[in-house]
Amino acid sequence: MANKVLLARLAISGIKLADDALIYPWLVCRLRDPDLDTRCEALMGLARRKAPSCKKHLIHELKSTEPTSLVFEAAAALGDHSLLPLVETHYTGIDADTDPGWLASLADACRALS
Repeated sequence: MANKVLLARLAISGIKLADDALIYPWLVCRLRDPDLDTRCEALMGLARRKAPSCKKHLIHELKSTEPTSLVFEAAAALGDHSLLPLVETHYTGIDADTDPGWLASLADACRALS
């Protein structure tokens, strides 16, 4: 699993967007990976590339009870304003134990999608 996560991270940070023809099919395949980190990294890579195919997967992750910060970052990167209501639903249930980094990612996504 660790190798897949590393490769997914390289896909979004180490490979230029000009290399989309090489990396895009691999990222799409990783959207169904059983490893959450791998899925989210692939989702982020596709969102940064403004790939419409990632929207349904992003919606699925946003409907989970606790999406990762990277899911919020991917929503912001995709920039699809129709995702805002789904992102905003995660403001419910915030308490003193809520991770500040997660909360910052949530707030950033709301700002980006407003």
